Amino acid sequence: FLPKQRKKDLAKSLFYRMHPYLIFALQHLEMNMIMEKRVLQRRGIFPSDRLREPTLHLSEAHQEEADEIIDLVLGLCREAAAQVKAGLKGPVSAAVT
Repeated sequence: FLPKQRKKDLAKSLFYRMHPYLIFALQHLEMNMIMEKRVLQRRGIFPSDRLREPTLHLSEAHQEEADEIIDLVLGLCREAAAQVKAGLKGPVSAAVT
């Protein structure tokens, strides 16, 4: 099992590094659904990111920004999984404030 403080430090680090995703996705309820579906599709959980016809449609610029932020989140997910698998022996990648 992992030391309690180490878990807390990792959780804080990941949370603060997820801020760009949270801020972008939580602009609007439909934006959040769009982002979550895209993440799940990119992780291979859903075959597509198709939704029922939304009232909010992303511009090409928003889609590009969403994909960049999703890349960040998927990288954080892989990093967190690797650190947990390794027993959190390595350093937490980002400074915890």
